Amino acid sequence: MAIQDWIFFLTMSALALVVVVVLYVAVVMPVLAHKPEPKAAAVFGDKLYVEALAALAAKGMEVVEDDSMDVFRERLKQSAAPKKSTISADMLDMAGSYDDKVALVRMLVTEDSNRVALAMKKMIQG
Repeated sequence: MAIQDWIFFLTMSALALVVVVVLYVAVVMPVLAHKPEPKAAAVFGDKLYVEALAALAAKGMEVVEDDSMDVFRERLKQSAAPKKSTISADMLDMAGSYDDKVALVRMLVTEDSNRVALAMKKMIQG
């Protein structure tokens, strides 16, 4: 009986090894061989990436196609002019109903959320 158990153990071990090798060749090697696309083209798509580079070039900024996404975002933020809020405090006073005031506050939050957050922080701190 001991020899039969030994043969059974070796057979099962050999089969397990064959399964592992087949999985490695069929699954792991193709995944490792896959080469990813360049970052910018994968994020923007070809058409949008070209349009964004053209917009930067039109503004007179230096265009480098190998820029990472973070560098590209920083350049776009620097090129954007600072916006002035179009909603003033007088508009809240002139709003007739509660619904009008709520609508104005919602527009203000979507337009300039940093300003609203700063105002709320000052109100909480006293």
